Amino acid sequence: MIRQEQGNLGGFGETGAGKCGNLGRFGEKGTEKCGNLGRFGEKGAGKCGNLGRFRERSREMWESGKVWSDRSREMWEALERQEQGNVEIWEALERQEQGNVGRFREGNCGNPGSFGETPGHDPSRTRSSREDKSLPCSRQGYTSFWNDCISSGLRGGILIELALRGRIRLEPLALRKKRLLERKVLLKSDAPTGDVLLDETLRHIKATETAETVQTWIELLTGETWNPFKLQYQLRNVRERLAKALVEKGILTTEKQNFLLFDMTTHPVCNASEKQRLLKRLQESVLERWVNEPQRMERRTLALLVLAHASDVLENVFASLADDKYDVAMNRTKDLLDMDPEVEAAKGKGMEMIWAVLAAFNKS
Repeated sequence: MIRQEQGNLGGFGETGAGKCGNLGRFGEKGTEKCGNLGRFGEKGAGKCGNLGRFRERSREMWESGKVWSDRSREMWEALERQEQGNVEIWEALERQEQGNVGRFREGNCGNPGSFGETPGHDPSRTRSSREDKSLPCSRQGYTSFWNDCISSGLRGGILIELALRGRIRLEPLALRKKRLLERKVLLKSDAPTGDVLLDETLRHIKATETAETVQTWIELLTGETWNPFKLQYQLRNVRERLAKALVEKGILTTEKQNFLLFDMTTHPVCNASEKQRLLKRLQESVLERWVNEPQRMERRTLALLVLAHASDVLENVFASLADDKYDVAMNRTKDLLDMDPEVEAAKGKGMEMIWAVLAAFNKS
């Protein structure tokens, strides 16, 4: 009995030792779990730190967006102010134009003959076709910023003026007839004309090794060429040089005009009677003195109508007419410009260059 009890106590001791071992392993697992909890706490702290940085970056992005929004609002407000300023400028120019027209009518209402030929010196007789064309191109002498057709139109006017003065001509027709746009421009005389722009163009035409067509010369004189060796033929500052020539003749004047953000030299009309006489001449050519045959029209008048159409200022010529006369003038001019340049050039001697310029602009 006693030995059996001792054996049971020994077994109990072993069992207790096993339980103690289990407790030890439980303690180790608890320690391991505590370590895992520590690492989880560290990871949680890291995530909290990342979350804090994310919030800071979000706040920075929001503040940047707010700053950009404020800048965009400032830019739009500046653009709106600039647009309002431009509108005010154009309204002021329109009021000035209306006032000049009113003064012109008051000064000429008692003298109907002032629209015709007047005794004494007439500055319009010394003007070339390209100078005459530059007068209807603007509001009282202010050339438009948005019209990109005026430059090429002025170059076409230079070629027509040289042809009318007998300095250049088109290549004569051979047995194999060429179209107008295929015929070359030939030098007829290199005698100076006394005009800077015309003489400069004459030198360019004389200096070319191979003759060029009318359309090519308009592009070269305008500077619209991909050949860098032919950029030397470009006529520069044509508008400004023409304006200065008209200033010397007392038709334009020179002023400084403020366009909101910058000052610009402008050349408003100071002799409105010359501009009105020119407009009256063109209006009568398609109304009272309409001949319905281009060959019977005065060559410079036909040239001015062609150049006004090419420069997109033809409506300015007839803007002062009544509605019924405006429709008649526009319809007749449209019929004139819709004629076949090839056929009309063959009919009228001395008008080939005019029709060649029209053909060039119709193709472009």
